[in-house]
Amino acid sequence: ILIGQEEAGAANLDLALSRLRQARQVPALAEACMSRARAFLGREDPAVAFKPVLRWLEKEPALLIRMEYLQAAVRHAVQQGQRDRATAYLLACRELLGEVRNQLSEADRETLRVHPWNLFVRRGLNRAASPNAR
Repeated sequence: ILIGQEEAGAANLDLALSRLRQARQVPALAEACMSRARAFLGREDPAVAFKPVLRWLEKEPALLIRMEYLQAAVRHAVQQGQRDRATAYLLACRELLGEVRNQLSEADRETLRVHPWNLFVRRGLNRAASPNAR
């Protein structure tokens, strides 16, 4: 979505989502939902962006997409000034990272320590625990 072209970009995304839904391409649809959530950077509730795949996410072990949903939920909660909600989503992110970690080799676990997901969660939880956090 181009700056200043958000309405047209949103319409294009909606059209792409609709076509992917019709084609029953759920993994591709999930990727498009992630793109939509990233494009709106916390301005849109991720329940809207991920609506076409939320039930699928409950059934499938789609850890990447689930993590993207949770991180979008954190950003949206922060944007809305909902600190407790953001913290709850951060804790869910941390739990999901634990699931991911348990499936990795020792070398990959070390790599996960510096992965952007892990840094996002650690920084977010550190800010939430700060007495000066709003």
